[in-house]
Amino acid sequence: MTKSLAALCVVVMVLPMQAQDTDAPNHNLWSLLKKALLDTDGLDYFEKNIKGALLPPLAGKLVSATPSDHPSVLVLAMDGDEPQVTLRLSHGYGPQEARMPKPMALGSLITFEGVGISFAQVPFMLALEVDTDEHPLDK
Repeated sequence: MTKSLAALCVVVMVLPMQAQDTDAPNHNLWSLLKKALLDTDGLDYFEKNIKGALLPPLAGKLVSATPSDHPSVLVLAMDGDEPQVTLRLSHGYGPQEARMPKPMALGSLITFEGVGISFAQVPFMLALEVDTDEHPLDK
């Protein structure tokens, strides 16, 4: 994948949160990804394997959405209740911010694909860019 495509490709679906489904298909993928990122060379792993790369579909529970009326930044808990992933919504491959058409209920299950843009081990936070033009958000 070229860096120009790295701006991203994303699908975000908002589904009502049903019983905490820790057996979701992405749970094993997330566990492996998180383990690699928390390893002693996790920052190097991010730079070489995740930054600028489209990740396969993952899902997490919405813990915050900013701004609250038409969010452009979604923070998700992937396992448990701690924030671990930030989704920054964008239009196309440019810097123009995208926004959800309406407020989102905290606790909603968000399914997404995104391109890695930044990572911090402490506190753990993986930031991804989500292209809403490539894959419109489901309402």
